[in-house]
Amino acid sequence: KLSVYPNPATTTLTLVAENKLKNVQLLNALGKTVLTQTVISNRLSLDISSLPNGIYLVHATDGKRTFTQKVLKE
Repeated sequence: KLSVYPNPATTTLTLVAENKLKNVQLLNALGKTVLTQTVISNRLSLDISSLPNGIYLVHATDGKRTFTQKVLKE
């Protein structure tokens, strides 16, 4: 399970997973990767303040499972 909050977000997205995440990507509505983060933690904060407003997909993996969640940046 992956929790992403707040949603909608303005400056920071926080991700919390049951297991340690290994890779996190943020994709824009066109499917282009706009942010990539390699992590070894079950909690991560992403600075999205420089991104334009819109709909994004958070794509995260813990090495065994992949999670995708839609978020709104406003």
